[in-house]
Amino acid sequence: WYTDERLAQLAAWIAAGKEPYASCYATVRQRAQAALTKTATPYAGPRPREYAKLMEPDGRDSLALALAYRIEGDGAYSRAAIRLMSGWANHDPLPGTGYILEPVRPDLGMSVAMPTVAMVQAYALLHNAPGWSDMFERSFRTFLAQVRANVLHSCADWRARYRTDKKK
Repeated sequence: WYTDERLAQLAAWIAAGKEPYASCYATVRQRAQAALTKTATPYAGPRPREYAKLMEPDGRDSLALALAYRIEGDGAYSRAAIRLMSGWANHDPLPGTGYILEPVRPDLGMSVAMPTVAMVQAYALLHNAPGWSDMFERSFRTFLAQVRANVLHSCADWRARYRTDKKK
């Protein structure tokens, strides 16, 4: 996770052209620039791997935008990241389920959680940035609670199915 002190140090190294920070940030900035006008592509359907496949690039782009905002201070980056993250937070990927799935699909919890990590990092970097609102905070926190519920549901199902401490 990035602290304010670490971000200030990174910004100074980038400004000074220190490697590998400058070239790494150039790659991050290129991704952020490309994502400035991107629209979220949330998946609504029964296939967790499709959900993860579509969320992964939006998560990476959200994090790149959040880092670019923190390094450069340009609110266009933060607003674009929040727009992408809101696109996922404000939809139900499995309409009518509230994200909790039947035990026949125990893999969805982790399939949903893994690509969410980049968005969680972006969320932490963007607190009170341009574009941040109470409505965004509530919707994203609700989204994270739903992802958490799915992970817990999946874990409970896996334990019930594959417990290694069962006597044979």
